[in-house]
Amino acid sequence: MTIKLSSKGQIVLPARVRQQLALSTGDSFEVRVPSAGEEAGNVVLSPRKKRQPKMKIVADPLTGWPMLKGPPGTPKLTGALVKKFLADFP
Repeated sequence: MTIKLSSKGQIVLPARVRQQLALSTGDSFEVRVPSAGEEAGNVVLSPRKKRQPKMKIVADPLTGWPMLKGPPGTPKLTGALVKKFLADFP
């Protein structure tokens, strides 16, 4: 995937990347340029805070059974995520 630097020094992260990382407007990034190792000379962007997507328990419209629903762009729900969410559930 290739992106371009604008005349104002800005880049646009493609929607696919923003959705995969659950990024939204106003999120902050740490920027670094490693001087050694495999990433030497590259620009590395890292989200400053790891945001946990907010999940809700809702009734499935077809069956009426409870199910977890996340906001748009939420990563795929895995068994490990379900276990983590249930641990936080009162």
